[in-house]
Amino acid sequence: MTLAILYAIFACISAASNVATQAVVVRIIHGAHAIPASVAVGTVVGLVVKYLLDKRWIFRWKPQNARHDAGTFILYASTGVLTTAIFWGCEYLFEHRFHSEGMRYLGAVIGLSIGYVIKYQMDRLFVFPGERKSTHTRVLGSVVTVALVLFGLVKMFLIVESPQLVAISNNYDFLRVESCMGLWQDYGDGTAKMDPHLSAPVNRLILDRDVKMDLCVVSIDDIYPYLATRFRKTGAIVDFRIIGSLKIASVLAALATLLTLCRGTRSRLVVSAIFFAMFGDFVYLLYFNSMYNEFSEFLGAFICAASLWMIWTGDTKSIKASSIVMMIGVIFLGLSKQQYSGLGTLFAFVGALTLFLRFKERRLSASVLAIGLACPIVFAMTNPSDYGLPHAIKLANITDTYLGEVLPHATDKNEALKTLRLPLSCEKGIGDNWYTPGLPANHPCPSLIDASRIRLIPLFLKQPKTFFAPMSDALDKAHPVPERAYGLFAYGGTIDSPRYVITKATSFTTYMNAVPTPAFKLISIASMVCGIVMAFSCFASLLTNRRDPGNVNILLAMGGVMVLYAIGSSIFGDGTSDMTRHTIMWPFGMSLQIIAVCLMVARLTQTLAHRNEVVQTQPECSASLRREVTDGLTKQPQN
Repeated sequence: MTLAILYAIFACISAASNVATQAVVVRIIHGAHAIPASVAVGTVVGLVVKYLLDKRWIFRWKPQNARHDAGTFILYASTGVLTTAIFWGCEYLFEHRFHSEGMRYLGAVIGLSIGYVIKYQMDRLFVFPGERKSTHTRVLGSVVTVALVLFGLVKMFLIVESPQLVAISNNYDFLRVESCMGLWQDYGDGTAKMDPHLSAPVNRLILDRDVKMDLCVVSIDDIYPYLATRFRKTGAIVDFRIIGSLKIASVLAALATLLTLCRGTRSRLVVSAIFFAMFGDFVYLLYFNSMYNEFSEFLGAFICAASLWMIWTGDTKSIKASSIVMMIGVIFLGLSKQQYSGLGTLFAFVGALTLFLRFKERRLSASVLAIGLACPIVFAMTNPSDYGLPHAIKLANITDTYLGEVLPHATDKNEALKTLRLPLSCEKGIGDNWYTPGLPANHPCPSLIDASRIRLIPLFLKQPKTFFAPMSDALDKAHPVPERAYGLFAYGGTIDSPRYVITKATSFTTYMNAVPTPAFKLISIASMVCGIVMAFSCFASLLTNRRDPGNVNILLAMGGVMVLYAIGSSIFGDGTSDMTRHTIMWPFGMSLQIIAVCLMVARLTQTLAHRNEVVQTQPECSASLRREVTDGLTKQPQN
């Protein structure tokens, strides 16, 4: 019997034990957690069964002792992370599409079959010692890199180029761009062009050049509708997907540049994983065919995260070129919207510090830092808050922050008002927000317009509850994404289309949305704490000129700090208004930390594989040594 047939039989046995276990568990456990529990238990049973069969009959593996056997099993299980994700994804896709127990099991079998083919190659290379070469690892890394890039591109085109528009509908924010361009949506149902349209995205855009500068908020994201209308006549009809296609082109240009600068397989693999974490997720793809300014912050965050990792690790063909790319990312992030200007500055600071301390690039460091500091200033100067819509946005946001979130949690409200340098008369407005009836016309604390959020820091130190309670409120409202109040489909049948089902089923946010809110809060807190700790670790490594072991600390730090920034800047920048959209960067931050964990698992896998190989070859070496000694003694001349 050939090895392939034997392996296929064992795969069937493992799949059967997996599915049978699921069927048993489903009949024992009832309720909302029955299916997740059955999938988890079935996965473990199938994994153990397959390990016992594979080590004996496929790889002819004989462990030295129980400890050695347990270590090999851990290694075997770690290579199953990717294949398990494929299996669970297929099962979830069939369950979501067909709502049938039989079809769910069919999806499980298909997912297991695909996963086992991949797992065989990984086990042959990493788990069971044999003839391995470094080229095998490089080939595997290249295959994964190509798969991530291609799958990410396919998902982008499935959503952005959908015949029936898929996007987040207009909640009034389109007005900030439409009034700058004179490019307005024609809803076709009698809704005025300046009104919101939450029920569904609309694909009919009319270029009437009716520019209203008092309502305009200038952003670098305006470049896409500008290019889409630059050579069109007044009255032209513009398809939203033209704007989305221009955004795809900018993503491809950034990805191609970063991959070109990568030095080595690992660097390309990490950059492609960062790309997939951002642009392979359904939630982020919803912003392509829209006029929300979030897209430029997504592009900027992707460029900054990838280029900073390359600079930090030195896995780049040119530190100078990577630094220039990072400056471009900082510009996109810093000029996207006011909320994320600070994140661009933070990326620039870390990049400049790395260039200065680790690579002694003083001029380059100064250039990166200057760009990071200039972006918030340029954005503020371009959008003065003394009139028009920018003035209303500033007053609304600071009202929601101070009166709606921070001050209600102050234990001593009078002392809190003094710390914030606000008149005591503002106390009557505590607990209100911008949407309180009558508040915009009769504001209880008009002096808020001159308040600075920097004054919140001493208040947080004096009364910590004013920080932690709003953060808890933010975590309650940041999940799930996207907000259910927004329409996503121009046509009702789109939700059942395979392109939507597949793209959503293979997105990180889909599974995070399924997590209960209390669990999400714990995960978020752990992510943020990990990010802060790793950030201090990275800072210490720069000062002491130590290298980041495994180059994962920087990813853990970036991810956790990004989650903290997304939550904190939203609640203390805009209050709880439209929280799920303002905190939209937390999934990307968590994804960076998942990439770091994958790198750690890969490193552990290589270490365990090396140890296994050493243990396996030691008895052979010992026997060979004994034979040589024996032969030498028998051949000695007799005295």
